[in-house]
Amino acid sequence: MAARRLAGAGIDAIWSSPMQRALDTARCVAETLNLQLVVVAELAERNWGALEGKSRALRAQVTSLPDGETFDQFRERTLRGLACIVASAAPLVVAHSGTYRVLIDRLGLPERAAPVANSLPLRLRQDMTRAGAWMSEEV
Repeated sequence: MAARRLAGAGIDAIWSSPMQRALDTARCVAETLNLQLVVVAELAERNWGALEGKSRALRAQVTSLPDGETFDQFRERTLRGLACIVASAAPLVVAHSGTYRVLIDRLGLPERAAPVANSLPLRLRQDMTRAGAWMSEEV
């Protein structure tokens, strides 16, 4: 579904998390658009340690993850991964909701009111009506 929505969107490069769900989606899109796929380890979702696979509600209650990543560690790793992306006209980043949250925070965008659905393509672009501002929109 994501690949069909992106056909004709001008995507010219694909960067992906190494985690299976993201990688499967990225491979499908890369094949459909006939583009090379670059895997960036730092784009993996946050390591929750012993809470891996547990509900978001449970994870939200925990303040310390001795065997996982803190949010600050995750944010720094994610920003390093995003910095690896070579500029192109329209790069596609296939990753996770946590990666998206780090990116929109870095760009100064507000969190979406509703969670981002799996495989929902979102375009982040500069808002030409406000200098230095960014916009998020569905593709």
